Amino acid sequence: MRSRIPVYEPWLVPGDAEAVARVVRSGWVSSAGDALRAFEERWASYCGRRHGIAVSSGTAALELALEACGVGPGDEVICPTFTIISCARAIVRVGATAALVDSDPRIYAMDPEAVRNRITDRTAGILAVHMYGHPVNAEALLEIARNHGLVFVEDAAEAHGAEVRIGGEWVRCGGLGEVSIFSFYANKAITTGEGGMVMTDDDGIAERLRSLMNLGFKRERRFEHDELGHNFRMTNLQASLGVAQIDRLDSILERKRELARSYRERLGGVEGVAMQGQEPWARPVPWMIGIELDDDIPMDAAEFARRLSDHGVDSRPYFLGMHEQPVFIRQGLFDGESHPVAERLSRRGLYLPSSPTLDAATIDRVCGAVRQVLSGRGIESSLSAPAAEPPLEPPGDAAPFGEVYAAAYDDLYGDKDYAREVDALEICFRRFGQGAVEDVLDLGCGTGRHMALLLDRGYRVTGVDRSGAMLQAAQDRLGGRDGATLVEASIASFHAPGKKWDAVLMMFAVLSYQTDTAQVLEALRVARAHLTTGGLLVADIWYGPAVLAQPPGRRTKEVGESGNRWVRHVEGEHDPIAQLATVRYSLEHAGSRGVDASDREEHVLRYFFPREIELLLELSGFGIVHLGGWPAIDDPPRPDGYAAVVVGRAS
Repeated sequence: MRSRIPVYEPWLVPGDAEAVARVVRSGWVSSAGDALRAFEERWASYCGRRHGIAVSSGTAALELALEACGVGPGDEVICPTFTIISCARAIVRVGATAALVDSDPRIYAMDPEAVRNRITDRTAGILAVHMYGHPVNAEALLEIARNHGLVFVEDAAEAHGAEVRIGGEWVRCGGLGEVSIFSFYANKAITTGEGGMVMTDDDGIAERLRSLMNLGFKRERRFEHDELGHNFRMTNLQASLGVAQIDRLDSILERKRELARSYRERLGGVEGVAMQGQEPWARPVPWMIGIELDDDIPMDAAEFARRLSDHGVDSRPYFLGMHEQPVFIRQGLFDGESHPVAERLSRRGLYLPSSPTLDAATIDRVCGAVRQVLSGRGIESSLSAPAAEPPLEPPGDAAPFGEVYAAAYDDLYGDKDYAREVDALEICFRRFGQGAVEDVLDLGCGTGRHMALLLDRGYRVTGVDRSGAMLQAAQDRLGGRDGATLVEASIASFHAPGKKWDAVLMMFAVLSYQTDTAQVLEALRVARAHLTTGGLLVADIWYGPAVLAQPPGRRTKEVGESGNRWVRHVEGEHDPIAQLATVRYSLEHAGSRGVDASDREEHVLRYFFPREIELLLELSGFGIVHLGGWPAIDDPPRPDGYAAVVVGRAS
């Protein structure tokens, strides 16, 4: 079996290990020593700076940079929403407000025009972030900062060695504005394992940085403190690794640029994907090699990554915008903001293995996996010809409920009392809503039975489902009715910029199909992002106490008559440690000429316990207002039934 291709591995050589060993032998392993001073001086000089202050991480560097420049409570700092959370975190940590702007869709960096339009009388600075190794439009942003008297902080954490043209001259990233920062995390061109650096040409700022990063110690009286600083020191041990890599920086940067050229050659003509653009005023050094899926690719980046993983190729999604981060939503930040470019990138973008050590054969393997997933050859079909009791096998990454199940769905669930369930939904709307519910978003709408009844009762409903077959059945049922909209998308990929609904439904155990905590939180985040404040989330879930009391087992169901008969066999098991139930379905249809279709699917569902679901809702910007039986919502969840209903209100 071929080994997995990791998304990144640092390029380390024997000389790096020897440099670290020399420091170990010297005994100077803490935050003083020749290697630390050499690292600060050499990296600052490389970037054209007078002062370099090495610190424990790029995140620490950002916070120190803002603090040393006097940014604090009452100030606003403009920064991109499409970036790592360290940026907005640093602004919040110093007591300021992050004023978010969207990105240029071509290069992913912050849009200067959006920055200009975001300036208010409270704006104190601009945090300019070079994205994935491509510089910002520094000439435009520096002019805006000068014209408005704003501090310019440059985040070059992903842009080691990159250059940008300003006034006809090429300037190395890290040499812009009052203060600049770098990260030396393991996936950066230069790494110290963990680590960062703040750089400036201002003697006063440099002095303050050195005090702040070192607990506010004074030169004249070490243990007397006028302010509370930080322990953000880098060690001499770490710095020795950085110095060793500076010595071979040119070859590292060339290897990274060659990697980008190799990917562009192999993927440049592949339909369905695009790569980050490049402007003539920039000389990027790619941090990570990313691809962006076209809108007509019927999966989001998370699904694409899962399918790449089946081929032994690791990847990572692009950043999630700051305005969509649950931690900030819970704090009431960025409420109602929409940044379409960032939202699209976070759902359609991912980066591929980007180690500078990759050889041509490995890059070929990665690009081959990309082409296979795009062509569909990487997906195992769950539809099969009839066979004599074949073993049940999972359907790969196909969406639950394919064509055969979509055809059988209404017959199999014909005894389901949809009218009673919609009655229960309306009770939730009236009892727990803070206003009239008129617009409903049905995430996981299935064949549209709930939608049809809600439309009959005067609601406007948008139905979303990841299964094209189920969605086609819904389309056939609804027939283009007024007030009905259907969208094919997974929950994670669905986004309607600027659109808010009064209530979001997640029925048919949609939330339980999110099998790990990150997926659950992502699904809840999507729901919260599309709700008005005070809007309702209504979801049925697999209820943990019931699953433990009566674990899923074997059962068979037959519906229909001779000449049109469905038979479904179910085998179930559960893992109480992982809180997962695995349900394997085997379905066949017998027409007038015998068995003419069969299908096998494996569904994995997560079950929840009361305090757990309450906490997950709170983490996603909801207050839980009800947990009850389904559809008898006034009753407690039944110990002999898997379904319970949870109602959350968007806070």
